[in-house]
Amino acid sequence: MGWSIGSAGSSGAAQASASIASWQQRQQNVASLFSALGSNNLSAAKQAYSALTNGATPPNASNANSPIAQIGAALSNNDLAGAQQIAKALEAARTQQSVAAGATAPQAVSASGIGSLLNATA
Repeated sequence: MGWSIGSAGSSGAAQASASIASWQQRQQNVASLFSALGSNNLSAAKQAYSALTNGATPPNASNANSPIAQIGAALSNNDLAGAQQIAKALEAARTQQSVAAGATAPQAVSASGIGSLLNATA
């Protein structure tokens, strides 16, 4: 019995490690997407979006209205400005939720946020 429990524990640890690695990769992909948007690089943004969604376009119906899906739709229409606008709104909402919860927003995108990455001028 002791071996069985130890084996299950090792399996659980491996699954947790894989989940953490997957989360970290997703965070890196989001950062790459926002960086490409901030650099006004449509091609890189499309590549980063593809990496983030594992090449799934269009997104399935259950998340078609998510901000990430909306960014993907804008990118597929070559609408860089639209994708940037959605990214800014996403960052603002994320920051607002974090402030409302009394927590500091995670810094997955950058230390200064998407607003400074985009540097969009009207």
